[in-house]
Amino acid sequence: MTSPTLQLKEPRPSWGAIAHEGRWGDRDVVALLGPHVEGAVERSQSRSAPFVGTETDDLLPLIAVVPHEGRAAWLYPDGPGITLASAVDGPLAPLRVAAQLVAAVTEAMIRLEAAGLHHPGPAADDVLLGPDGSIRLLGLVGPTLPDPGRRDPSGPQEGAEALVYRMGALLIELLTGSPPPAANNADAHEAMLRRVLIRVMSRPGPVFPERYRDWVAGMMARDPATRPPLARVSPGLRALVADLPGPDLEAWAREEVPRRRSMAIAPARPAPRRTEPIDVRGLRHRPEMPTLESEPTRETQRPPELSRDDATAVSEGPAPPERRSLAPPEAGAIPVFVGPPAEVARKRPTLPPDLFTESVTGPAPEPILEEATSAEPLPPWLPRGPALAVIGGLMCAIAALLAYYLYG
Repeated sequence: MTSPTLQLKEPRPSWGAIAHEGRWGDRDVVALLGPHVEGAVERSQSRSAPFVGTETDDLLPLIAVVPHEGRAAWLYPDGPGITLASAVDGPLAPLRVAAQLVAAVTEAMIRLEAAGLHHPGPAADDVLLGPDGSIRLLGLVGPTLPDPGRRDPSGPQEGAEALVYRMGALLIELLTGSPPPAANNADAHEAMLRRVLIRVMSRPGPVFPERYRDWVAGMMARDPATRPPLARVSPGLRALVADLPGPDLEAWAREEVPRRRSMAIAPARPAPRRTEPIDVRGLRHRPEMPTLESEPTRETQRPPELSRDDATAVSEGPAPPERRSLAPPEAGAIPVFVGPPAEVARKRPTLPPDLFTESVTGPAPEPILEEATSAEPLPPWLPRGPALAVIGGLMCAIAALLAYYLYG
């Protein structure tokens, strides 16, 4: 029996960047297109064969993997939901909703593992969110590989501890808009986690609670022994955000899922067509820039009175070569002179060692204005204000006349 031909329609951004609406036989489907690699279709069909048609309450069934213009197309049934990638692309989900989403995904992953189905993720585009707040997973096998930042740095990628780490990576993706980067050692992992927490604390909106921060850091701990138990993740996250302001998951999904899907599939407005002819003569012929009559020069000398902490002092070492001149610009080029030459700004100024430790509770310095007011007053016969300006102008004019008569 001949397999139906896949007919692709417009993209489906609410399912991710590689998703397209399509028609396969008499079914409306969403196709996830794999990379254009030789032999990818056969390998994808062989790898996905054990899972085609597998469906549970938590898993969206994979209909088929079919070729399309040399690429493997992974077909799923169409529906009203969006993937969490759409919840990341745009206004981020509130703190309360993000924790409730990860709690729901954790419960679904535990049920899949109990059924003998190991999911390598999930990433944000592996979770389908319905308008009623329900979730279903896809990507049990698929065209993309897991992000390196989701891999448990302790080694094994299966088991409860590794799943806790992946759930922490998903929570970070929902809170910041991107998955955590990979860290190759303990120092890099600590720096990564610190940067992630700073990004979360910089979110607009309610303050990021300290207990919430501890949960993120605990789920992403490098040592599996310090992570929370898998059975505690879902109830712990739900209890964590019970008192936070904002809508819960169901209310947020009821409003956001239809809105974000309609924004994602809205057709782009075509650009206005230009009717008048375009004059391309200015694009073909550029006037030549006039050459400089004299070469600009810039010489730098180090004055002996510069202190060692001066910002423009030259550092010790061999003297740099003098910059005698700049070559004249080529025809059509624009000469650019930016800032001083490198040799005058090579030494970084140093700060006083007690700048941040000096006490500010000592006696205040004497005001400068008191010294100015205590000076002797000006003589009463000295002209002031406009009269001083007039007398100064007359003296300049007299000096100019004397110079003219004396020296011609």
